[in-house]
Amino acid sequence: MSSDDFKSAIVLAASRALRPLARMLLASGLTFREFNALARRVFVSVATDEFGRGGRPTNISRVSLMTGIARKEVKRLRDELAQEHPDVPALRKTTEATRVLSAWHDAPGYQDADGVPLAIPRDGPPPSFAALHHEHGGDIPASTLEKDLLRTGAVGITENGRLQALTRYFMPLPLEAEAVDRAGDVLMTMGNTVTRNLTRQPGTMGRFEGRATLPVVPARAEAEFRQFLEAEGMRFLEAMDRWLLEHAPESPIEAKNAIRLGVGVYQITEPAVPETSDAPENPNS
Repeated sequence: MSSDDFKSAIVLAASRALRPLARMLLASGLTFREFNALARRVFVSVATDEFGRGGRPTNISRVSLMTGIARKEVKRLRDELAQEHPDVPALRKTTEATRVLSAWHDAPGYQDADGVPLAIPRDGPPPSFAALHHEHGGDIPASTLEKDLLRTGAVGITENGRLQALTRYFMPLPLEAEAVDRAGDVLMTMGNTVTRNLTRQPGTMGRFEGRATLPVVPARAEAEFRQFLEAEGMRFLEAMDRWLLEHAPESPIEAKNAIRLGVGVYQITEPAVPETSDAPENPNS
């Protein structure tokens, strides 16, 4: 591949990757001017942290050369970044809420004879919301978890005041701060895997990344596919969640050397891409 072809491929890949980000930013009210300022900071941060030599941060001159940003501006941005304390991602609440809902659907004693989650009281011994929270809610207060589950429609209240699970996973409402934070994390983790595999050194092991997709499927099949994916995808994620919990740190020493580990599943629904044939053309046709 020539350098011009490679540059064209990079531009096309970046354009594709930026479209969902631009959609999220525009829907959230972020202007291009604000995004431009943010992009400059991120370019300087990545160039500084990930393109140094010998394990050291990249020097200002090299960052300026790589990013095309003036040395004076690079220094200013690096000074700002050095003074910042990154916020802890607010994703734990989403994870703990999903674990509570999943246990409500699967834990013994929480379903009727048909496997439907029971309407349970807030307090008391199992089956109760308090008992579910104690086992699966982590350190998120039970009242906070209940309020969010009710607010987003994942849980309802019956006529006799009991709590009823309506979904088996927790999803923040669109464009809430928590939902935007989750969306950014999904884009980041997916992008990290793809780009790490793309830029890894020859002979080094990549990260698992795969898709199952067909370029042309009747549109009427989408609803059936979504139902199938939600059932099978959730079953897969629950198995992954159990494995991860079994391998949680067992001591403070292990926790200090811990990494974030996991897997994501997402639906693909895009305009149809016509299939092309690799067979040679018939000169007589």
